[in-house]
Amino acid sequence: MARSAVGWKLPVFLPEGTHTYRFVIDNEWVTDPQAEAILPNEFGESNGVLQVGKPYVFRLDGFQNAEKVVLAGSFNDWKSYELVMQKKSNGWEILYTPGKGNHSYHFLADGQEVGPKSSGQSDSYSSALYQWVVDPNYTFMLEGYENAKTICIAGTFNNWSETGFPLRKNEKGHWEIKLQVPEGKSSYKYLVDGEWIIDPKNPYWEQNEMGSKNSVLWLELPGSLP
Repeated sequence: MARSAVGWKLPVFLPEGTHTYRFVIDNEWVTDPQAEAILPNEFGESNGVLQVGKPYVFRLDGFQNAEKVVLAGSFNDWKSYELVMQKKSNGWEILYTPGKGNHSYHFLADGQEVGPKSSGQSDSYSSALYQWVVDPNYTFMLEGYENAKTICIAGTFNNWSETGFPLRKNEKGHWEIKLQVPEGKSSYKYLVDGEWIIDPKNPYWEQNEMGSKNSVLWLELPGSLP
């Protein structure tokens, strides 16, 4: 950071989402005394918090007998100590800004995983994950495969999640999903009933570390520089 007339400063770019930070002053870690908010870290101390973009309310119904419920997901590197929820009537809540992206998450009720549950169930534990796409900007479509039971997409834009982002049939009988794809290059494949395939409609591909192929997508967002 650069010394200024009133202290120290450093301009940085922050994308939408929640960012945690600390200062290092002469090799000593210090929490920002003027931080808008703080969150616990892995050392039992606190990090400053900056939230850019739209916050959302995450809610878990039930579990009134739990002593502690935590939200953990891909948006905070699955930290089990950071996003402690507040008990409300008939559930738990937390306000959080995940930012644009394809997110997976679950809740931890007294350390036990809580994911999507079947209709009518309450206070039940599940290792399944919730999936949430914030600001989808691209539609992937796979034609054919009418007899397939499950088709998922995995790529660099969802941390290569093999089961978390299933495609659904549209009114024409094609499989599709809307996701948030970042500007630039992305690699991906489809997983059709357990078998990996590249996108048959996409002529662009590259070899991967497994000796097979990945489909390649290059996305230029409106208003991007040449």
